[in-house]
Amino acid sequence: MRRKIKDLSQIDRIVIHTSAHTHHVIGTGSGDPQKLDPNASRETLDHSIMYVFAVALEDGAWHHIDSYLPERRNRPSTLKLWRSITTCEDSEWTERYTPATPVKKHLVGAWKFSLAMALI
Repeated sequence: MRRKIKDLSQIDRIVIHTSAHTHHVIGTGSGDPQKLDPNASRETLDHSIMYVFAVALEDGAWHHIDSYLPERRNRPSTLKLWRSITTCEDSEWTERYTPATPVKKHLVGAWKFSLAMALI
């Protein structure tokens, strides 16, 4: 995904459509302001889909140590991108997350980007 977006600063908003569980536990539906706080604990940040998504999108990868370093989480471009991300509950993804057959369980969602347009 990172290679397809040439200039991440042009992202105005990202909405992650996901299951009710993801939205309410690790997404913006949790109502937990620490999930958007660069000074939050590592344990909180690894339960912030917005943070994980922002860092992985910027870096093109995720690292279990480096992605949580203070200098990484406080990068201005990351803060801007991170705070532009919201989640919403999507019944299709809730159904996929809680199927009758556990083998078919889906733990992901879909995301939509809104890009800022430059006026000429």
